Amino acid sequence: LSSTLERYAASLCMDDDLTNFCHSSERVTDPWLSIEIAADSIFTPGRSTVSYVWIVNRCPYQERLAAFEVWVGDEQGAHTAPARRCASMVAPALTPEPLMVACDAVGNFITVFFQVRGEHSTWPKCEC
Repeated sequence: LSSTLERYAASLCMDDDLTNFCHSSERVTDPWLSIEIAADSIFTPGRSTVSYVWIVNRCPYQERLAAFEVWVGDEQGAHTAPARRCASMVAPALTPEPLMVACDAVGNFITVFFQVRGEHSTWPKCEC
């Protein structure tokens, strides 16, 4: 997480519990969430193939996801080349259904990046 608001740590965004959330500091521009991914095998230490990323938007604040990008790269927070952008999209407003982002990339981290509209950057749940 590019920054953390109080007790809402990044680990809360990927704990399989849809009743909690992570949150970056308020009034932060261009926040991101990076998830370190496990290696596929001993033959590709530290790197993994990413086929898709599930993003579950948090009710009742679905409008906060807005425009976002999903990147796979070798560094935490990477949202420019040489990392690979898997998607650049706008989440459907007020849609609680999970979003599946297709991706065909290899790296150490999945990074979800978005430009904040307003003063909140509450993160959706991300599952890989």
